[in-house]
Amino acid sequence: MCYWRRIGPMLSSITPVWPAIVHLAGADDLLIVRSATDWATLNDTAFALEHEDDRLIDSASHTFRAGDNTLTPCGLAELDEVVDLIRAHLADEGHCCVAKFGARSVEDAIAALVAMPL
Repeated sequence: MCYWRRIGPMLSSITPVWPAIVHLAGADDLLIVRSATDWATLNDTAFALEHEDDRLIDSASHTFRAGDNTLTPCGLAELDEVVDLIRAHLADEGHCCVAKFGARSVEDAIAALVAMPL
């Protein structure tokens, strides 16, 4: 279910801006997807976003649902939600002081996560 802020009829023409993160519902772990090639490789390994709350969040704040090797845009992620997801992921990975993690944009938050040694 795409429950974040909707962005209207222009939605169907949006493609992901890489890098992106995948959040699986109920899990703190995030998957980092650096490029369309990485996404295709992930899909080739029988990976699927099966739960209706699973989503891909790109660097431009767009959220997507996946199915049948396609990504369907469904809204915009809020910065606070993305920062909270990244904090939970970092805590799950054993990083300390995760409450201090912050960013000015979703793009900055994802870029910071991609740059971190995990």
